Amino acid sequence: MSKLVKCLRSRNPRTQVAHHVHNQSPAGAEARVFTYRELNHDGNHIRLLRILPRNAKSRKAHGDNSSELYCELFHEDLDQYPSYKALSYTWGSESDPKHTIYLNGFQFEVRDNLWHALNRFQSDYAELVVWIDAICINQSIGRERNHQVAKMKTIYEKATEVIVWLGPSYQDSDLAIQLVRELYQHRNSTRWITKRFSKPDIREKLLSLWNVLSRDYWGRIWIVQELTVAKRIVFYCGGNSLKAKHLYTVQQLFRRMLELDGFSRDLLCDVLPGNAYARSRLLDGGIQAMSYWKQELVSIRPSFYNYLLHHFKRQASDPRDMIYGLAALANETSNYKVVVDYNLSPKVVFTNFAQLEIETSRKLDIITRLVPGRNLYNLPSWVPDWSMAARSPSHFFLHNVIRPEFWYCSAGQTKAVARFIGDGMIFKGVNIGYIELLGARSGMVNYWDIFHGTRALLKLWELIARMDKTSSADHEAFIRVLIINRVEKRNLGLRTKSEFLLGILGYLSLLVSGSNLAKPETSILLSYWKSYLALEKKDNAAITEDVVEADAMSVMRPWIDLILIRIWDRRFFISSSKAMGLASQEVIEGDIICIPLGCCHPVILRKVEDHYINLGEAYVDGYMYGEAMGMLEREELKLEDFELQ
Repeated sequence: MSKLVKCLRSRNPRTQVAHHVHNQSPAGAEARVFTYRELNHDGNHIRLLRILPRNAKSRKAHGDNSSELYCELFHEDLDQYPSYKALSYTWGSESDPKHTIYLNGFQFEVRDNLWHALNRFQSDYAELVVWIDAICINQSIGRERNHQVAKMKTIYEKATEVIVWLGPSYQDSDLAIQLVRELYQHRNSTRWITKRFSKPDIREKLLSLWNVLSRDYWGRIWIVQELTVAKRIVFYCGGNSLKAKHLYTVQQLFRRMLELDGFSRDLLCDVLPGNAYARSRLLDGGIQAMSYWKQELVSIRPSFYNYLLHHFKRQASDPRDMIYGLAALANETSNYKVVVDYNLSPKVVFTNFAQLEIETSRKLDIITRLVPGRNLYNLPSWVPDWSMAARSPSHFFLHNVIRPEFWYCSAGQTKAVARFIGDGMIFKGVNIGYIELLGARSGMVNYWDIFHGTRALLKLWELIARMDKTSSADHEAFIRVLIINRVEKRNLGLRTKSEFLLGILGYLSLLVSGSNLAKPETSILLSYWKSYLALEKKDNAAITEDVVEADAMSVMRPWIDLILIRIWDRRFFISSSKAMGLASQEVIEGDIICIPLGCCHPVILRKVEDHYINLGEAYVDGYMYGEAMGMLEREELKLEDFELQ
């Protein structure tokens, strides 16, 4: 197509929302507010934004006010293959500052982050055609919003490039971009990289990259769709830009360091030895996280619920977007489809989704996904609030979607039997007892609150040690509960599982200093630690005892950290059947422990008048792998109806 034809087509009144008012200056007559012209929803029509350059001609046309930002909004048909880029960014908060831009000569307000992005992408002499959801969709019209949001996957697929706005420069982000460019340029020279990591400025630059990879952008639910389908991705941060390929390659370099692939040492750990969180983000955050997700899509066809399990910790300014932001992708692989409808409330969206998942999958796993906290949308207790995880990012669920070796199956291979009445659900399950004894709350502020965590752990041990007739088998079960039975063969070394678990318990003897733990309870811990060390020394006779003990301590310390992650917002309990377990902080003595048919974990229920409320999942030792279903077959347990509201 010739330049003249392109020019005439772009100025065609049929493709414009409004005529341009180039002779109207903001300083002249009273400026008018932009209004949208309705899109044709029968076809494949969208709006595109043309960011006009800030050259001398443009300034003259708009009253020589070079500080203002002028754009044109026009209609296009996606079926005609228009050339455009698509913006991926964060909306920000409603309370963020607002700025005025000019669409077709009329005033239009945008939030602060978008305003910075528009200024960054405005050129001195060239136009830029881009799709931006906050401008190209009339957000005030529900019908249009539903229609256009459903097209977003296609819009990002057809874009020549997805441009990612990470935000303005701050926290030394320029140093981060500089480091990525350096490492990418020398990506094939292990020698150069090793030497570079010995320089004194490397720590500062790595921390600046960590800050970039920790920006709010990476937590958005919408980037799952936007970056998964993009043909090409370029990141912009302040005045710098970076190809996605370059960032991915550098993060792969960090992974190679960890795995000693071509490197003799883990250089990243050498530079940031005491900051595991930063190392984790540099290794697995950013574009690397999206790479893992793309690999997952190739190997499986995830259900809609599995999409949510992978991305439930992401965020959205509208809670409904935790579902709708995944719909275009998930609808392609799931056995059921979700229709985008912003006329529905969050309560209806979340409830409809939970019912759809249960009826289609014939599983009740979804009722285990409750996060402790306020019920903002008055949801029934069997319906998860998918926006809550972002407000409680430190809560860890029992089910880890990417670690199938750790999946539980409390109800065996049974299918859910459930029916719905209004906001209620009646399901069949087995009652395996009630909470008889409850440990104290941990008092931890978060899972890395080691001070309160170690004291909470010792108090739990005191509870167990003072019970009548406890044995090493009970002590082993105690630790098994605290690590939710997640130990692999490779963790054991030369030890049996029993020896290893009691070794973890024995390590607590090194944490007793400063606590009020009595001597008898301390001596039991110490005996376990000495027994573990004796086994280790026997197998490492050529190594001095000090080195053996130091190695043993380095092995056990991370297990205490893992325990604190599990107990910080949970409570330890002993059931009426003497089973030990962990449950939500909201449980009380007398609450029922139930295993619903078709559910991966037990749940805690509380009787309220003629129904129950669901208090979420529980780990119950001895009931995580279908044992209750065997008891049901032997008629040791009976099937009952439970109504949840």
